[in-house]
Amino acid sequence: MNQENQELFFQELRRQLSPLPPEERERYIEDYREMLLDRIEDGMPEEEAIRSLGAPEEIAGQILQEVPIGTLIKARVTPKRKLSGWEITLLILGFPLWFPLLIAAAAVLFSFFIVICALLISLTAVGIGFIVAGPAAEAAGIVQLCHQMTGEGLATIGAGLFLLGLGILFFIAGVKLFGVFFRWLGRFLRGIFLKKKEEK
Repeated sequence: MNQENQELFFQELRRQLSPLPPEERERYIEDYREMLLDRIEDGMPEEEAIRSLGAPEEIAGQILQEVPIGTLIKARVTPKRKLSGWEITLLILGFPLWFPLLIAAAAVLFSFFIVICALLISLTAVGIGFIVAGPAAEAAGIVQLCHQMTGEGLATIGAGLFLLGLGILFFIAGVKLFGVFFRWLGRFLRGIFLKKKEEK
């Protein structure tokens, strides 16, 4: 494989990494260029060395999954060119319209996030409450049985076991759902800031 095909590979990798800030993107390009040269110097045929790196889409996909969300946001919001005078004028004149809309949209998204977190915290807290109440009910049932062998004591122990099991279930469900929610949130944010690549 000749130098021209190497450059085609790196051009495609650069295009796939377009959601990254330019300096970050070029750093990854140079890292992979060095890896390629190292493999060629070790005696690997050029074509095989390029294949061993993987497809540009796969490389970029892995990199973009590991890059912090903050880096993608920075690349997304950083203007690629200076604003012209009429664009700045429009922004200033339109400020009373677009700024309240922006604040409202941010407030809705933040409220959604808070509501979901509150529900998951409540579920987990209920689970913890049941886990604490379960053994307490069992202890009360045992005390009742020690004083007098009645069905009431057995029912209290049974209720305690039920609360304990329910508490463990709620607690595990709350923790798992927290994980699912934050993974979904991460994918959602990445999806927003990676759209830039698809738009190009």
